[in-house]
Amino acid sequence: MTKKQSSLESLKTGSKHITFGYVMIYCPKHPSANSNGCVKEHRLIMERHLGRFLTRKEIIHHINGIKDDNRIENLQVLNQKEHFRIHPERHRLTQEDYDKAHKVASSKESNEKRRQTMTGENNPAWKGGITKDTKEYGRLRRLKIKEMKKSGNR
Repeated sequence: MTKKQSSLESLKTGSKHITFGYVMIYCPKHPSANSNGCVKEHRLIMERHLGRFLTRKEIIHHINGIKDDNRIENLQVLNQKEHFRIHPERHRLTQEDYDKAHKVASSKESNEKRRQTMTGENNPAWKGGITKDTKEYGRLRRLKIKEMKKSGNR
């Protein structure tokens, strides 16, 4: 038995519960455990069958489509590309969903917003760009820094 196999066998599992149709097992020491310390049961079953931990890129496909049917004969290890070929409808977003997710504005609108931000039109602190007051403040600040350097305080 290899070190990985022995560590895989030594993982203690706990209670079961269902999340989005998948059976989740409490297994906080598992390398793929989520923030609640749970791992999908079908991944644990396939790992025990293979005798190694699965990589994050390996997807376990339920052949009959039933998410809680975790018999080994119903499970298949696939990569993302292979899984996409089986379930292309699950990986496609409508344009409306994409726009909502990315909050995409038309290029004309986003260009206008960018221009307003750069010119300070939407920023009350900007007040029309560099003013005589801000230039004077900068000049005085530079003088003060020079004086401090000369006196050795900085």
